[in-house]
Amino acid sequence: MKSSAWTEALLLSVIAFFSGAIVMVIELTGNRILAPVFGNSLYTWTGLIGVILTAMSAGYCYGGWLVDRKPTPVLLGHILGLAAVFVLIVPFLHLSADLFLSGTSAVWGPAVAAGMFFALPGFLLGAVPPFCVRLVSLLSADRHVGISSGIVGTLSMLGSVAGTFATGFLLIPRFDLWTIFLGSGIVLACMAAAVYGVALRKPLNLAVPVAVIFLALLLAGWVARKNPPMPWHILFHKITFFHRIVVFRGPELANGDFVTTINTDNSTAGARFEHSPESPLVYNRYWELSRLYCPRMQRALFLGGGAFTMPQALSRAYPGAQVEVCEIDPQVIEAGKIFFRTGDYPHMKIAAEDARRYLRSDNGQYDLVFGDVFHGKHNVPFHLVTKEFFDLVRQRLTPDGIYMMNIISAIEGDRARFFRAITRTLSEVFGRVDVYATNRQNPGDLQNIIIVAGMRMGTYDDFLRIEPPGGLQALLATRVPPQDYSLEGSPVFTDSYNPVEYIVTGNAGAV
Repeated sequence: MKSSAWTEALLLSVIAFFSGAIVMVIELTGNRILAPVFGNSLYTWTGLIGVILTAMSAGYCYGGWLVDRKPTPVLLGHILGLAAVFVLIVPFLHLSADLFLSGTSAVWGPAVAAGMFFALPGFLLGAVPPFCVRLVSLLSADRHVGISSGIVGTLSMLGSVAGTFATGFLLIPRFDLWTIFLGSGIVLACMAAAVYGVALRKPLNLAVPVAVIFLALLLAGWVARKNPPMPWHILFHKITFFHRIVVFRGPELANGDFVTTINTDNSTAGARFEHSPESPLVYNRYWELSRLYCPRMQRALFLGGGAFTMPQALSRAYPGAQVEVCEIDPQVIEAGKIFFRTGDYPHMKIAAEDARRYLRSDNGQYDLVFGDVFHGKHNVPFHLVTKEFFDLVRQRLTPDGIYMMNIISAIEGDRARFFRAITRTLSEVFGRVDVYATNRQNPGDLQNIIIVAGMRMGTYDDFLRIEPPGGLQALLATRVPPQDYSLEGSPVFTDSYNPVEYIVTGNAGAV
């Protein structure tokens, strides 16, 4: 090949690499747009990946058809330029995503939203590899079609690999969404400008349109990044590797107090009064049942931080106890230091770690483990509801220790499938299981359900005989007797069989 041909081949190779990388940047970053609305669930990932793969498949077909009809580099420049425009539109759509996506189904909503946001960029980027294959092949007068296809395909795939690792380990942890999409759009625009320059070989005539493209991109990025000022009640807002975290302050209550709440994605993770140590969330008070179930409290572990109200309350009740919190998101821990007074409890150990990994890595035993890691009714970490996980918890409990967990479900009816499956799975591991519901009088409604499991824990009748304090009597009164629910036909969740996402969205069918 001539030197000019080598230059064109190199340029096309670079374009194949970076177009593959940007596809993965869009896909992985796209979850950060959808998760705050729909939750970080299997449905969200399924809809996002399915839409992008479908769009890219259509783009492959269209790009191959188009390049056969008109194999000109200028047309490739048009495709890259349009892709840059549609990538830069995403931040604008993201600013109003909550407005026009709220209320849509958690099952099919992510696919619809992904289609609105990412179908066109995916389609256009899918059309790039066929163009690159054909144009590289033409440089050798079609004598090396197979080699051209192999090289371009390999570079495109390596670009996808690089984009995946770069997004997961570098971009999302360090940059906001607007910066990521702005950078992706600029890379695409640069590639489009380079293609125009090589194809037309009139760099001076390109100066004006290229300058216009860059100015438009910079203006679009500046507008997209220039978020409107946060309302007065929003104290903290951050998109992390795990969640979108929002901490906000409610209006003044009748007693002059305020409630500060932390939301992760689309659900409440915790709340506390500003001037009172009590929690405004009813289910946060149920940890006190551990006073009856395991009065010997020397070491306790809370899985999930939220507003840190429960571990703080236990620390006050048992000053000599070792209290630990395992919270997967470091930014939730940071919010706890700033807004939820975790600094007032210097002896409370807080670790940024996945709950299952934390339990597996520590050799000590606990009197109480409290699981509060679910975000809303749809966001259930599947690996924390299996028989294997509960068996790990049991191994980490003292002989008289208990495991308590908070779930959102109904007690009766179709919406009770999740409660029944969890309870049956726990019953496979622990000797006894007791159930408490925060809205006991309406068993068909979704509500916080607290499940207590242990091997040698006391009975409900034993607790009534000792005449516990009034607060504990009120909690005991919300117990759901075993005869009020049936576990027959409910699945047992395991690491190999776990249809939890289908069950919590009411899409389980016969499961």
